[in-house]
Amino acid sequence: MEKIRRESFDKDKLEILKERYLKKSSETKNKIAKENFKLMYYFISILEETGIRYGELRQLETKNIIEDNGKTLLKLEKSKTSKRTVLIPIQASYLITKINNNQKYLFERSDGVIPNFTQVFKTDKDSNKKYFENLNIFNKTIYCIRHTFINQKIKEGKDLYQIAIHCGTSLKMIEEWYDDMIVNSDYNNIYDDKKVDLLDQLADSMILDFTQTKKYHPEKIIDDKDNDDFDF
Repeated sequence: MEKIRRESFDKDKLEILKERYLKKSSETKNKIAKENFKLMYYFISILEETGIRYGELRQLETKNIIEDNGKTLLKLEKSKTSKRTVLIPIQASYLITKINNNQKYLFERSDGVIPNFTQVFKTDKDSNKKYFENLNIFNKTIYCIRHTFINQKIKEGKDLYQIAIHCGTSLKMIEEWYDDMIVNSDYNNIYDDKKVDLLDQLADSMILDFTQTKKYHPEKIIDDKDNDDFDF
């Protein structure tokens, strides 16, 4: 199978996109559209901060948001691979508190429906094609945000094995699908046998802390329509 390049967003384009949906949520008069755009803003922002899968975040139950000694953990039970618990940075934790949703699912609207964020994005792009083409993001999908996260962590020199554990994938898949980013980063992809053995032993219980020091500027469940045939 021919390898398909992992598309990602430029950070400035993501900021424009987030600002767009925040603005649309305040300007639209339709109640459902207003909620969709508001939740879309938070959805994109949390995906950017955590790198978890579209479906994992969309179907995240509020009961699985766990506070533990000042840190926030997400228990991901709707994973495409296996259930896992991940530690999220303070920025993502702050965003979750701002959603202020007391319903079963974090991204559930007041009418009990979880928006199809893929469709919200597609409809917006189709209705404003020239705008998105000018930004050079018309062909991108919400799922590209996950790849943006992984590319950024590789660029920062984070341990590839830890990135894989956090994102619920394998080291092999990270090395195979993000080899161009690895080659062009300062990351030294060399493991000694002792370190690999230790990481293998810790894999099942490891929770990766991706907390950053950067400053933060403040329906019923259906399968998402993103093309994740090549997801990992």
